[in-house]
Amino acid sequence: MGDADTYNVTVSHKEHKHNAVVKLMIYERADMPILEVLTNTSGPWFCNVSVRCATLHGLWVESLCQLTQGKLVCRETARNDSAHSARLLITVTRDAINCSSSNPASTSSAPLLPVTQVCPAPVPGKE
Repeated sequence: MGDADTYNVTVSHKEHKHNAVVKLMIYERADMPILEVLTNTSGPWFCNVSVRCATLHGLWVESLCQLTQGKLVCRETARNDSAHSARLLITVTRDAINCSSSNPASTSSAPLLPVTQVCPAPVPGKE
């Protein structure tokens, strides 16, 4: 962006002067991510769902979510956002899978994916 650069600044207060080099970074608002189900091999007593959180700029992260000891747990399996200032994250609560995109300026989240939409297996506390 046009103003992003390294600047030499001088701060003066009374008889004191302080010189510094400042690197100015400009960030756009974090992209709204999209959460999609890649595979779903769930049944009455188990749940294995693979999901992808992606942005329109081609960044993505994938996780495998499994019902383990009555709790849905998501484990990251792949990502391609490591060389970018934006960071994608998939998290899970008792009720939903969440996908968020963040950078130093902001955070955006995709609509939540209800666990009951992808896991027919009973989740404790939700029967």
